[in-house]
Amino acid sequence: MDWQGAPHALAPLSKLRLGKDLGVLRWIFEFGRHAVFRLLDGIARAALAMLGSGASPRPPGKEPRAGGPIAFVLPVLPDLSHTFVYREVEAILALAPDALVVVLEHGTTRVVHPEAARLLPRARYVPARGVVARACGLFVRFATSPRRVRALAALYRDGPGGAAAALLGKLPLREARHPGRAFELAALLAPLRPAQIHVYGSTWSANVALGAAVLLDVPLSISSYVDFEFDYAHKLLATKFEHARFFRVCTRDCRRRLARMLAREDLATNDIRVPILHWGIDAARLRARSPAPPPRLARENLRLISACRVVRKKGLHLVPPLLAALVRDGIDARWTLAGDGPELARVKSLAHEHGVEARCTFAGPLPNDALLAAIESNDIALLPCVETDDGERDGIPVFLIEAMALGRCVVSTCVSGIPELIEDGANGWLASAEPGALAARIGSILADPVAARAIAEHGRDSALATEDSAASAAALLTRLRAAP
Repeated sequence: MDWQGAPHALAPLSKLRLGKDLGVLRWIFEFGRHAVFRLLDGIARAALAMLGSGASPRPPGKEPRAGGPIAFVLPVLPDLSHTFVYREVEAILALAPDALVVVLEHGTTRVVHPEAARLLPRARYVPARGVVARACGLFVRFATSPRRVRALAALYRDGPGGAAAALLGKLPLREARHPGRAFELAALLAPLRPAQIHVYGSTWSANVALGAAVLLDVPLSISSYVDFEFDYAHKLLATKFEHARFFRVCTRDCRRRLARMLAREDLATNDIRVPILHWGIDAARLRARSPAPPPRLARENLRLISACRVVRKKGLHLVPPLLAALVRDGIDARWTLAGDGPELARVKSLAHEHGVEARCTFAGPLPNDALLAAIESNDIALLPCVETDDGERDGIPVFLIEAMALGRCVVSTCVSGIPELIEDGANGWLASAEPGALAARIGSILADPVAARAIAEHGRDSALATEDSAASAAALLTRLRAAP
């Protein structure tokens, strides 16, 4: 049961079954914990309602606090899907050693990439306090910063479907992703006196960071992924955009979509409020690698590779029928998939259904060095991305950038920001997200291997020149240090 594994969290009273699960003394203790929590939560709700009554939302401070460090807030560490973020933060720490790295949620991945491992010693995790400790912290905050608490209460009260009381309750004790964790983040940062807060992710992590910025009266800025269209509780996208110094996006397509969502077409070309900074690669490290042999591109034993979190937007369900189409065209194609995720079982089932199971290698998540070696040992890096029915899509997948930088032929689709990286027939290849169209594109590569290798070499040069995480980190830091 939940309460057994997490002593600071509260299970529903219906789970406390006297006799079967609990002795009398333990039942009394658990019942008392619930009673204390209900009392403290009731008092906090009343205090928050009183403070928030008649208050108007106030933005966090606009001027960075003089002399303070920048706090970079990460949603999770370690995690396979956020390696591009860790790479950028590493580069920032090399330029600003006094920067703070604060993490909201402990990751549970078994494979820890080197970027994540190197950040772990610098990371400060927002603690999960107990019932009484959190209540005491809230009451201290109410007493010492009533104006800022009023502003935060008003912000949630005025949000769509919002209520100031949503910041309280038992969920902040359980869930690192709850907006009420803003109080814990503010408590952690307050003695460190940050000049400003920069948060990665525009969804739940930005809610927590916005709340902390309001409570501490320091500026907030946001680096979004392709996440601002997601649906979740207390979305407050317009509020977060309005209160942020800037809202960084990773592609021109993202900026256009954000402008449409906010009904602000002027933002589609606004480099100040919505700067575009790509998520880069460790270009210096890849330049230092010994060049791999160029791709063979033979119809016999053609080697394809994909590496990503296996989710629907990656389009991997298209690969088994693509392999079957290549085989019908007389191409002996083999495919390696490095990664894991909720769509993996479906992809394996489709491989069996299309009779290409023996041509597929499901390698699971690979450490970075092993992944780079795997990419170099294949001919074509394939990621047939799609936009899902609910609008989820990629920005510019880092796997494609890395594969280009390693001199592989890269095949993808005209989705989201991918055409901003790949110019079809110049540094890579694009096709529509259909097995037949992808098979035809691969066939055209094999028809002229010499020209294809030249295109792959141009892709290497363009990726190393334009997609460097150190350059993105420096540009972001420059914006953070600039006058508001």
